[in-house]
Amino acid sequence: MLKPVVACYQRKVSRIYLRADAAFAMPEVYEFLEAERIKYAIRLPANQILQHRIGYLLKRPVGRPSNEVRRFHANFTYQAGSWTKPRGFRMLLRKFSLTWKMVISFLSIRAMYQRWVAM
Repeated sequence: MLKPVVACYQRKVSRIYLRADAAFAMPEVYEFLEAERIKYAIRLPANQILQHRIGYLLKRPVGRPSNEVRRFHANFTYQAGSWTKPRGFRMLLRKFSLTWKMVISFLSIRAMYQRWVAM
């Protein structure tokens, strides 16, 4: 499904970056993008393993909450059961203190920055 789009852009630009939602988090998509040397950030739905990896960030801090939105980041590698190799991940967590609402995003990345890539 991505092949025609990638082929079109490869004739026009020297570098391609892909940002996609969780619907594209399939092994075939990752392997195609890596074979074509395309850098990507693909959102992944949360699961128990990923939640466990960031458990230390999910605890409510001691003391009175501030009025500011607090942001946290974590980088790690993860391998889903259907993948052939581990991939780099970045977790973005936003805590809205007054409501204690949290928004968590897990992004599978083939790095925009070399230090994230071990491929």
